[in-house]
Amino acid sequence: MNAALTGWSVLSPLGTTRKEFAHNVCAGRSAIAPVENFETSALDSHCAAQLRAAIDYKRYIPAGHLRRMDGLSRLMVYAACEAFDHAGVAARGIPPDRRAVVVASGMNHTESIEQFYQSLLQEGPEGANPIHFPATIPNCAGGLIAIELECRGPNLTVTQKETSAEAALVLAADLLASREADMVLVAAGEALTPVVFDGLSRVRALCRQERGRPEVMRPFSRGRRGFIVGEGVAAVVLEPADKAESDGRPIFGRLCGAAEACQNASPMKYPADPQPLLRAIEAMTLECGFDSASAAFISSAANATQTLDACEAQIIREINKRAGRSGNPLPVAAIKAAVGEFCAGGLTRILAALAGLQASVCPPLPYGAADADCEFEDVQLSFCSAPAAVEGTGFLHLAAAAGGHQMALWFRSEKPEIMGIEN
Repeated sequence: MNAALTGWSVLSPLGTTRKEFAHNVCAGRSAIAPVENFETSALDSHCAAQLRAAIDYKRYIPAGHLRRMDGLSRLMVYAACEAFDHAGVAARGIPPDRRAVVVASGMNHTESIEQFYQSLLQEGPEGANPIHFPATIPNCAGGLIAIELECRGPNLTVTQKETSAEAALVLAADLLASREADMVLVAAGEALTPVVFDGLSRVRALCRQERGRPEVMRPFSRGRRGFIVGEGVAAVVLEPADKAESDGRPIFGRLCGAAEACQNASPMKYPADPQPLLRAIEAMTLECGFDSASAAFISSAANATQTLDACEAQIIREINKRAGRSGNPLPVAAIKAAVGEFCAGGLTRILAALAGLQASVCPPLPYGAADADCEFEDVQLSFCSAPAAVEGTGFLHLAAAAGGHQMALWFRSEKPEIMGIEN
């Protein structure tokens, strides 16, 4: 596997431009704050990582087209257009039938689904608003991206809960390897809605205010009390690395290997056994030559839940042991502490890790070491008060979904200084 990332875009609570996003990631900023755009007073949870910046959608999307898009579609199409432009796809004349689209979203178009079924329940079939119905289809955003950018190749939508983005990237790399496309545009993310927030809060999945303690997201901490939900969309253009090299295209990162495992867990439980993914990582090591000892850091999927954090710590401990680094463990990034937990958020985390690699730092946690109280002494975290300087050309990205699915992706970049964060 050797897919090159030749263009990218991100619409994140940490920034809606490449430069702003990269700066805030490396500075250890947090996007978690009290919810502003809907009421949470009846709930136990009141914080989220929300998109608050105004986005000029008309920069890429005609006004007439915007009117038929819901919130998630607008974010997906805008990010896809910006990544497409950043990669210079149109200028290079890649034929439309050789352009593929893969969209990842765990919750999909919840805004339109809520609006359509609310009108259906209140007004009956005759009163249901048909304007919202097209966006209730999971692949709506993929179709709209294809229309705007004339992508007539394969068009696929992946829904795999919290590992949706990673699964989409691997599927995109497979499309390139099988020569079914010359480039694949991957867009991944979610838009937070009141019903989703309400549901997560009522099933007690979210960190809560209790006994005067504020809502905080502290991966690996002894006092962790659950995750805080986030939102955002990221997009990348993937192309065959050999073709990008021969054309002299800037390569901002390479997807060099992937490992996947699944274990028996209920839909609301995170995987607890580290062994299935460790076995898959070992197989990936043999296939792609991945050397954990050469990694700059590990980007963990830890989300401040008891089970997942403990499983991640065991995986990290074993990786360090096999790399002969038990006494000098690899730094660990826990990017969800800054952007929250949300389905298909993996691509945003990958871009954050690449931004850290460019700056030669492990993306730091948005709080000081004194506030961490880390339960796992052999997990070397980086904090905004003292971000860890790193050396290396790659990182290992871990992902895990409630229900038992796990993935590990190996990314490499020989020239991180050309990541392209000029705007």
